[in-house]
Amino acid sequence: MKGSVFTFTLQHKQVLFLSIFILLVFAFLPKAEASVYGDQTLSVGSRGAAVSVLQNDLTRQGFNTYGVDGIFDQNTHNAVENFQRAKGIQVDGIVGSQTKSALQEEVAKSIALRASLRYSDQTLSIGSRGEAVSALQDDLTRQGFNTYGVDGIFGQNTHNAVENFQRAKGIQADGIVGPQTKLALQEEVAKSNAYRASLTYNANTNNNTNTTVSRGSRTDIHRYPHLSKVNGEFGQFRYRSLQGGRIEIDPVWVQENIVTITLPGLNRQVQVHKNAAPNFIHAFTLIKKGTANINGREVPLLSLIETMDGTWVPRHVMWNPSRGLSNHSWGTAIDINAAGNLRYVCPTNEPNHPNLILWEKAFKPAGFSWGNRFNDAMHYEIIR
Repeated sequence: MKGSVFTFTLQHKQVLFLSIFILLVFAFLPKAEASVYGDQTLSVGSRGAAVSVLQNDLTRQGFNTYGVDGIFDQNTHNAVENFQRAKGIQVDGIVGSQTKSALQEEVAKSIALRASLRYSDQTLSIGSRGEAVSALQDDLTRQGFNTYGVDGIFGQNTHNAVENFQRAKGIQADGIVGPQTKLALQEEVAKSNAYRASLTYNANTNNNTNTTVSRGSRTDIHRYPHLSKVNGEFGQFRYRSLQGGRIEIDPVWVQENIVTITLPGLNRQVQVHKNAAPNFIHAFTLIKKGTANINGREVPLLSLIETMDGTWVPRHVMWNPSRGLSNHSWGTAIDINAAGNLRYVCPTNEPNHPNLILWEKAFKPAGFSWGNRFNDAMHYEIIR
């Protein structure tokens, strides 16, 4: 029958290659180190980062734990039992080596499937929109090529990030995401996921807060040789330096601490530190609802935002490798109206400056500090 003819396209080759690549990576991980769920048996009462990863993976596989909080409770127990039942494993709600292996295998399959479908079979370029673009933006940013937001719109920032990625991979730098660029990015994502899955780790609590810092006995300090400062309740992480002042942060820390939120009013998704998320939501709720009187005219605070220029951006200050790490690396800062605002705004002489008004009306009440004190009026950050 004509309808049964199967054409082996380049897209199918990509799917096959990635599936084999990812599964081989998992297959050759040393058995003693293969579990991302730690080397201890997990059951009711267990706590820590290994439980958080377990809860996240179970939920993503359709076995809801009703929260990712690092506490192995009855809901997590029930989810484990449901997974074990589905896989034909002894149903006891205890996560031992057999359950870990089975769940990790399902996660590997999901990663391969998501990679094969992630960017669609269409060429992506300026003007493209949709879920495929959001996935592209998310993966580029996590690989250290910042798109300044995940909004599903392929704009100039995304184009620039694609060009930077292509340049780093030795691909023709045209900012267009065709088969070669998709495959290269999918390979990098697969490597990052496989590295994360190779870690056997536990979590220590830092500074008596609820923020955990990954300190695995098998953490590859050669891949992530540098240790950041302790940034208050936002913790610290291991990282490695990349070109152009960028850094790559230990993916375990990223998994545990960086979350995606939607900014009220802007309806734009950004990535921030989980402990800073309430501050960002508060600030933009004030912006969404607020107004300001400028020269006798009441204007919406939202109208004062021309550009939102980045939140979680792992890098050095001013992209200068000789300087310390920017607070953007922790996902605790945001830049607004960047063009022309790397300077000091004088409140006396410029009382109607948009960034001054946003500071007074929204960011200050929401617990942010303003970068104006160090001649960076675009910048707002949380320090605590």
